Amino acid sequence: MIKYIDQAQLSEFKKCLTDIRKNFGKKNTKNIDLSYGVEGNTFRAYRGFTKPPSSIFQEWARPYTEKIIKAQPSAAVSTESNFKKWHSDTAISLSSQWNKAQDKGLSFAHTYKLVDLYIKWLSQFEFQDKSFVAHLTKYASCALDSQTLNKINICYSKCLPISNPRMGDIHNASTYELCQEIIGNFCQSAGATKLEFDFWAWRKGG
Repeated sequence: MIKYIDQAQLSEFKKCLTDIRKNFGKKNTKNIDLSYGVEGNTFRAYRGFTKPPSSIFQEWARPYTEKIIKAQPSAAVSTESNFKKWHSDTAISLSSQWNKAQDKGLSFAHTYKLVDLYIKWLSQFEFQDKSFVAHLTKYASCALDSQTLNKINICYSKCLPISNPRMGDIHNASTYELCQEIIGNFCQSAGATKLEFDFWAWRKGG
């Protein structure tokens, strides 16, 4: 895949990294944004539920975040394999609460996008244990939606046989992992991470 990388996109990404990295570990945890990283426009794609999806997500995120602030699970995210397990456990936790509150469960794509947006949001806060955010920045996934999927296709000179990609195209764990691997390979060429790619590729209102 490396031979297909658009060098102009790679160069642009590299130039933005200094500013992107200013996002990490800066915000005070006393000023928590109660959206927990997921804005209302994202939830417009979450249709057919009895209760407002944003309310259920926030009801889950509130105690989960309070627990993290109290004691950062740094060891649980200290290696790639540890992070993947913590990421999976976080998704299971969200799904469990969702299933209890709603009349139907979340799809794989919707669940993992919420978790990845939540982790992206967490990475912007200053925690007592500095290594927590460092590990998140290193190992976190990129939230997959139409913007980030389209951007990675552009970054590979549109060599991927996909047009108008969207979150719903992430059908299962295999699709998700493949996309993360493709994004990760591009980021490795830039000396960057998938989370940094997310900050670069996604634009509000895009």
